[in-house]
Amino acid sequence: MGLAYKACQSTKDAYPKRYTYVVGPTGLVEHAIDTKDAAGQAAELLKVL
Repeated sequence: MGLAYKACQSTKDAYPKRYTYVVGPTGLVEHAIDTKDAAGQAAELLKVL
């Protein structure tokens, strides 16, 4: 799943990056937020909604 959503580069990566995905009513990803600060994740999400 990490490869499919571009959260990691290969299966050899130790772990994927932390991303927040906003999925629209059609089931497509409308926004991908590279979450560098977990505490600020909600604020970043509110900016795109």
